Amino acid sequence: MQMQTLRPLEMRRVEDKLRVLWSDQTVSECSWADLRKTCRCAVCLEMKTPLHESQNYYARAIRPRDMTTVGNYAVEISWEDGHSSIVAFERLRSAPHENQ
Repeated sequence: MQMQTLRPLEMRRVEDKLRVLWSDQTVSECSWADLRKTCRCAVCLEMKTPLHESQNYYARAIRPRDMTTVGNYAVEISWEDGHSSIVAFERLRSAPHENQ
């Protein structure tokens, strides 16, 4: 018997969070701040580890401007400051969830 791959049925902005309804009817939520803070792109990774201690942490926008699915594996979040983050569904699925 083959296991069914979980996929998001719905992704919505709910106040300061992204709420995802999964194909098994589980709901998970992740704050916009956490999604932005944990962006794994090269630019953000470099900003998190400055070359010198005197460099400031780069202030990032935590409000999304737009969301678009990327294939069948991720969502791309465009932020108010023009940056984009690609977040794998697997990562969203690991966020805290509640049963309905």
